[in-house]
Amino acid sequence: FPKHVKANEGRVRISNCLDKPSEQEVCKALVDLFHEKKFKQVLQGATEIVNEHPKNFTAWALLGSSYLSLK
Repeated sequence: FPKHVKANEGRVRISNCLDKPSEQEVCKALVDLFHEKKFKQVLQGATEIVNEHPKNFTAWALLGSSYLSLK
């Protein structure tokens, strides 16, 4: 149904979700950056995750650890 507006909107939302890396993938990448001592990048990424997913313990732990490492 190419002219069905709601169907097209749903298709776009689904494709956007598939293009976006998962929360776990982003956290793993941030842990790798933390081990590389790229704390400012970790702070930036972890802050984005915490804003979207406030119950993500890994992101909170990375935020705290990165702040401590920058002192």
